[in-house]
Amino acid sequence: MQLPMIFGACWQVRRRQYQLPSRTAARKTSARSKNRAELLVDGDQRGIDATKEAIERLQQDGRKVQTRVFAAPKSVENKKWQEFFSEPGTKFQAVPRSKNGEASDLAIEERLRCLARTSRSVCPALLTTDTDFLGVVQDIVEMGREMVLLVPQGAVSSWRKYELSGARVLLLESGRTKQNGPKVRAQLHANGGGTVELTESR
Repeated sequence: MQLPMIFGACWQVRRRQYQLPSRTAARKTSARSKNRAELLVDGDQRGIDATKEAIERLQQDGRKVQTRVFAAPKSVENKKWQEFFSEPGTKFQAVPRSKNGEASDLAIEERLRCLARTSRSVCPALLTTDTDFLGVVQDIVEMGREMVLLVPQGAVSSWRKYELSGARVLLLESGRTKQNGPKVRAQLHANGGGTVELTESR
């Protein structure tokens, strides 16, 4: 089974120091985006159960959800992910690995900026547990766009900081960093060689 890699033209990704938004920007975000949302997920860090919970939470919030999962190209070989991507409204974006280990984060940040600039009728939404995206979230809020974060309720420090940025935060019951995603198994052979393979989580 082969799934397409979806890429969009975006402006250059940049990281910035986190600052509190102005009152004017916070007021602008009160005019919520209509009922469409695009949920972005780092598939290398967040598993299928957490992703489905985030989708359900957005739907409970009155949204029609499109989901885009960013992960290493071989992740799509996992049977459970294949089943997930066969569902309507889901897309897989393969992200080649980079030396700095932030390939998926950069691709997600780029997509967030694209949505904020070009899709006024679609609300950007992000499933995350950490605060690595505070800079881009603040940028989006300052543009007058609504930004939704899906964060486990146990990640108190993270969701409080996102709330302070002016973004809308929806809390999730899940608290684990990864669920039902592919695992990496490495084996060292007697001849000095080795193999690495993806296996399904239990």
